[in-house]
Amino acid sequence: MFADHVPAPVLALTLESLMPALAAENAASTWADPAGEATATALLVAAGVAPQVAALRVREVLDESEGHEGRSDVRRFAASARSH
Repeated sequence: MFADHVPAPVLALTLESLMPALAAENAASTWADPAGEATATALLVAAGVAPQVAALRVREVLDESEGHEGRSDVRRFAASARSH
């Protein structure tokens, strides 16, 4: 979405700032998906990945971690981001 219109250093700084905010909102919101699927997909799309490709990649990661503790990583990251 922004990857073609914004210089790389500006995009990198924006994404570095956006990720903790997205993760924190996902962890605190009552409508959030526990796996953080929407948050991860939104970050990839903002970085310039096509929405369909981003959704597929995130789903692949979640499918690989199914049954493991990987699903709670977004919540742990968000809690860590809020405490800093």
